[in-house]
Amino acid sequence: MQHVDIPNDKAQFLRLSLPGPHKVSITVQAPSHLCQLLEISLIGWSYDIIPFSEKSDIIVTQSKRYCIESRTRHDLKSYSDLISTINLILNEISFIVSSEITGSTLIHCAAVKSSSGAILIFGDHKSGKSIYCAERSLD
Repeated sequence: MQHVDIPNDKAQFLRLSLPGPHKVSITVQAPSHLCQLLEISLIGWSYDIIPFSEKSDIIVTQSKRYCIESRTRHDLKSYSDLISTINLILNEISFIVSSEITGSTLIHCAAVKSSSGAILIFGDHKSGKSIYCAERSLD
């Protein structure tokens, strides 16, 4: 696979809001192309580009690699590829939402839409959940 350089674009502040009874709000500071990907990926969330935020829940910077900091992580993660970066951002969003909703529990699974609703697939890390979902989506 060939490495494609993505321009180091200007950072944006994106406020994500989860509607419903819990009213969770998360602020992400990230390059604009990542903010755009989050906007189209997070179905059901509302979002606003805000001019500035003194405190961000998730901060993504980019030089040669994407570096991700989060209020739920105590270590700095970095990735060279966009897919791993987005995956970690989505995981961090999940951890933040779970920390804000009393009594909530995160589960490690994947999901795929079926004719009768949705199917949750549980399994250990690297057990093939995503591959199964990808194959099912082609049916």
